[in-house]
Amino acid sequence: YIVFMMYLYTETVSFYNHPLIMSYSYFVISVLLISLLVIINQFVTAYYRWLGFVISFALLLIFSLPFLPYFLYSIKYDQVISQEVLFAFFQTNLNESIEFLSEFFKVDIVFCLLFYFTVLAFLLFKNTIKIEKYSFSLTLYVFINISCLLFLFFYFKKINPVSLFLESEKNYTYELDLFKKIQKKRIASKKSFFASKEEKGETYVFVIGEALNKSHMGLYGYFRNTTPELDKLKEELIIFNQAYSNHTHTMLSLSQALTEANQYNNKGYYKSLSIVEVFKKSGFQSYWLTNQGQKGGWDNLVSVIAANTDSTYGYNKSIGRSTKTQNYDGVILTDFEKIINQKTIKNKVIFIHLMGSHFAYSSRYPKTFSWFKDDLFSEGLRTSTENIHLNEYDNSVRYNDYVISAILQILKKKEGCSAFMYMSDHGEDVQNNKQHDFSQFTFDMVQIPLVGWCSEQYKIKYREKYLELSKNRNSLFSNDLFYETALGITNVHTLSYDSLNDLSSSSYSL
Repeated sequence: YIVFMMYLYTETVSFYNHPLIMSYSYFVISVLLISLLVIINQFVTAYYRWLGFVISFALLLIFSLPFLPYFLYSIKYDQVISQEVLFAFFQTNLNESIEFLSEFFKVDIVFCLLFYFTVLAFLLFKNTIKIEKYSFSLTLYVFINISCLLFLFFYFKKINPVSLFLESEKNYTYELDLFKKIQKKRIASKKSFFASKEEKGETYVFVIGEALNKSHMGLYGYFRNTTPELDKLKEELIIFNQAYSNHTHTMLSLSQALTEANQYNNKGYYKSLSIVEVFKKSGFQSYWLTNQGQKGGWDNLVSVIAANTDSTYGYNKSIGRSTKTQNYDGVILTDFEKIINQKTIKNKVIFIHLMGSHFAYSSRYPKTFSWFKDDLFSEGLRTSTENIHLNEYDNSVRYNDYVISAILQILKKKEGCSAFMYMSDHGEDVQNNKQHDFSQFTFDMVQIPLVGWCSEQYKIKYREKYLELSKNRNSLFSNDLFYETALGITNVHTLSYDSLNDLSSSSYSL
């Protein structure tokens, strides 16, 4: 009865409906559970009490597993698990998953789990104290089991919690596989699209941050000094004040930011050219440096795009084997400086994908950057957990400031025409402890920094572009328009470019 009520609670809270066939399905599952427990009771527990108890408890655990995640998620966040949430889980790596689970299983959830299984274990154990072997029809129970299993064989995948997971996994796999196939075809066919650039010897650096809310940056007026290094360069920077992410999750945000697909042209990311493909086609020497976790070269969307660059540098070697973060983002600086100093007549484009301020925040910076330890309850925080998270997050922002400014300082030393742009994939709601969960949406999750810089040679060579960038610093911008803006800044010509979406164009309009 307890398991059955948990099923109905999950169905009602997570899916807002309660159809008769769904209730009947849970009833059938419960009958099957009862039947199996009776058989174990009569043929195992009656002779081997503890063995019967262990097998019966394991059975209860198995029957609870498909529904517990939905049940616990609704308790933890007072929200439902949506397809977007599942997509985020599918595209993440082992390290991030374990970090999320370590945060998820706090006192409240652990207590719920312990209470639930303690009650079940107590009731189960109570019935193993005095076991009597009753005379009953084994044939009847076998018939019940077979009938229930037959029903579930045809209908189990249609039960809402199971159906949502399977459908989401199917859609995710389909879109990613399709993207890979189409991308491979484009690589194999050099005549599939046009892209060109006349100028040579230029250098462009595009940095993608992680989970950075611009409201936590001193550069954007935050009350804490979280960006001291960028503040020193403020007069040289183009600071865009109204930039937003197109989604709260990395996969969905970057699938549009790094391709010609956006929320305005209705193109699917899996049918769109990527920014890397266009740069390569136009003769750029391309590089991708990432401190993000990777399950494999082709296992998540960003890795698919990154794998098309001429040189890919991955620094997080522990994914799939360890839960530790081996390197902070500063690890990229040595290779970045080597790449910058490599002499070539080709144009260079360097993409840097940082771990940034991704949860768990405290693991994103070395101890020497533990600047903020203040008690901020006066700022409206409700719990000590929020207080700790805010300090840790702001420390990660300060370390990110060090990394970004170091990248920029290295680039500034290089003579010639060069430009730089930094943006985050999405924001983060730290104070409400919601991180960037789509189902709990707040605008903190999409408020992102967008910062540009141009060398003196660039300002002379592309004067109009520089002036338009400066002019548009207060214009609305969503980061799914990064594709056209990057093409505009680099002066790459291709048929997939739309000047309306380019911040460096006089035609820019949103």
